[in-house]
Amino acid sequence: MSLRYIGLAVGLVVGVVWMALGLEKLVVVCAIGALGYLIGGVLAGEIDIQRSIDNLRRK
Repeated sequence: MSLRYIGLAVGLVVGVVWMALGLEKLVVVCAIGALGYLIGGVLAGEIDIQRSIDNLRRK
């Protein structure tokens, strides 16, 4: 399993625990899952943050 998917799983687990405190936290679960997916992609070397920042600045 790649680091990206491990990051996604960790983010979702943390999000579910947070959601247990209230159903309105569902948006937070999605955000934490996406953040975990992003961090896992960076750690695995599949996402280049500097290139992404440069692409955003060009637009």
